[in-house]
Amino acid sequence: MMPAYYIIPLDKNLNTEHTHNAVKLVNSMLDLCVEVWWLQKRLTGEKRVYQKGDFVITLNSRENLENEILINHFLKTAEKLGVTVYLEIGLDKSYLVTVAHKLVKPVIAAYYGNGTTDGAIWFVQALEKMGFDIGIVTEKDILNGALKLENYNVLILGSGMEYCSHLGKEGCKKIAEFVYNGGGYIGHCGGSVAAVKGYPKSSSSSWLELADISLELEENGNLLSSYASGPVIYDITMPEHPVMFGYEGKVPLVYWWGPIFSSEVGKNVSVIATISAPSPDIQMPHPEITRITGVTPSIKELKDSPGKPAILATNYGRGKVILASPHPESPDSERSYRLVANEVFFVTSFSDSPKQLKTSAGFKPDYSLNSIVNIEEVLREIEIAKEMAQEFAGKDTTVYG
Repeated sequence: MMPAYYIIPLDKNLNTEHTHNAVKLVNSMLDLCVEVWWLQKRLTGEKRVYQKGDFVITLNSRENLENEILINHFLKTAEKLGVTVYLEIGLDKSYLVTVAHKLVKPVIAAYYGNGTTDGAIWFVQALEKMGFDIGIVTEKDILNGALKLENYNVLILGSGMEYCSHLGKEGCKKIAEFVYNGGGYIGHCGGSVAAVKGYPKSSSSSWLELADISLELEENGNLLSSYASGPVIYDITMPEHPVMFGYEGKVPLVYWWGPIFSSEVGKNVSVIATISAPSPDIQMPHPEITRITGVTPSIKELKDSPGKPAILATNYGRGKVILASPHPESPDSERSYRLVANEVFFVTSFSDSPKQLKTSAGFKPDYSLNSIVNIEEVLREIEIAKEMAQEFAGKDTTVYG
């Protein structure tokens, strides 16, 4: 049975909605246990060149009823989403494995409990927009054993504060075990603060130390941070890293009172983006917030930190960890949602023991015909699929659906 390879390009010239829907299409195929590959190198097709970060969908040829319907379902879904796909007839598996990495379906646990702020829900909103499978977990869920690799393969902690004290020593231990055994961890802003080293051992903040990097501190021992929000310009220092596919040079990302990492990093830490400078559009907190919190608005800390790490990747046991000071998941920053998707695909598929889950937070894969179309429509679907295939075979054009 010869496979058919359809490639979904994520050209940077395409609009943001196309990118989001392309990732949604990828996730819909992963939901159906279809083999999906993530290009790690440029791939030269018969008539076009594909870039790092594009996706390859592997579908078996139209040799039986189920394959016929599945291919038609894929093409119709692409058409519905407005996503461009290309059929590459000459591609073969032996070459594909040298330029691409096979994805596993991400099943995401998003922490939303004690310690989270309103911004923690941004992660959920961004990832749901791209079709990811997400479940919400609280500190009680974690303590009760929900965070296991048979349930999830990545944990996300977004905006928040004092996570370790709210999770408790036992909760932090369960998170560390989850990552050590091959789970992924993505921490933005407060979620990154919880996972670094350098805290006094007497502090609850030392209970979860996943990354060999510390934070800059003020003279009084408080975390160094600029009390401002808005776009900050970051230098992409490792555009070849999968997390940064689609991004290079200087990139604006939303900053919101985030930490500033120390320049001293462990040998297994990869700094993939650094601070360049605050944007002129960055804003100071509302005066009322200043009055309540007692903090002094300032961007001096950002101005004084060019070259300091901002986004980093590391290993913890068999798992992957991504920490970020900014908020690429911010609703004001949809152009950076692809970066968030990259993070998820990286930590779930590049761990030392990537695991394809049989169930997920809200979905059980059903590879039967009825999961795709009503059985009464089978004959009509086959005829449509044949017509689309014939039309596609005779044109040198993009296939929409």
